[in-house]
Amino acid sequence: MYEEYTESWKKSIGVMLDLDIPCLFTSYNQIEANADYNVLCELNAHTLTDSPVTNPFPVNHPFIDYSENDKFYQNNMHAICFRGRK
Repeated sequence: MYEEYTESWKKSIGVMLDLDIPCLFTSYNQIEANADYNVLCELNAHTLTDSPVTNPFPVNHPFIDYSENDKFYQNNMHAICFRGRK
């Protein structure tokens, strides 16, 4: 959510927070997960952990990003759970 259309994501997440529904967002890597977490903190989301966590159910195999040297990632590697506002 931090990379593209962040302002639009903030509006959508605001609705989710106002509806007080449980949400789970996943990320490819720690950098993306931390940036997404910071967006949620900015919106005063009530996160269930103090930081993103390793998802126990990621995609089973890593992928390589050919645009960078030796950069591997896994889909859904990190997770952030939140519900409502603090």
